[in-house]
Amino acid sequence: MLFLRFESEACILAEKKATMTAKEAAKILYMTGDFSQKQIAETFDVSEATMSSWVKKLGWEDERMQKLSTEREIERRAKKAINYTLQCVETEIDNNISEGKFKPIDSKTIDSLSKILKAVKPAEVKLVQVIDLCSELVTYIQQNDLELAKQLLSKIDGFINYKRVKLQSNTL
Repeated sequence: MLFLRFESEACILAEKKATMTAKEAAKILYMTGDFSQKQIAETFDVSEATMSSWVKKLGWEDERMQKLSTEREIERRAKKAINYTLQCVETEIDNNISEGKFKPIDSKTIDSLSKILKAVKPAEVKLVQVIDLCSELVTYIQQNDLELAKQLLSKIDGFINYKRVKLQSNTL
């Protein structure tokens, strides 16, 4: 499943950037953190040694670590892990049903999903509440002073971003 997605992303990347060199395209895939050096090397028909050399000599590893350590990237990867796990569970359920088997999901999978959802859901719920409250405030102010509401929008956007970062740092 990961391999098919990898091939698909590599094809899309190649179509979008027809003039891009293999090195540039390899860097983009490497920066996602989703693919091994070997997979990328095979896709762009370069040796693993060449790929490794690019990573080391051009500082891709440090750059990727900085990118992957940001809060937004952590959130993206957590959601991606949840989606992948749910897709696997759904596929297993669909396969069991099509084969006429009705067996329960194993306890390890249920436990993993439960832990992931406990970590992510509270932050999302709190953020939704903040956004709803801010939307109500802007709507209320618009009724009385449209110019003030326009001025507040950028401040409210900044506040929501601040709240998102704060909530993520408390839960992840």
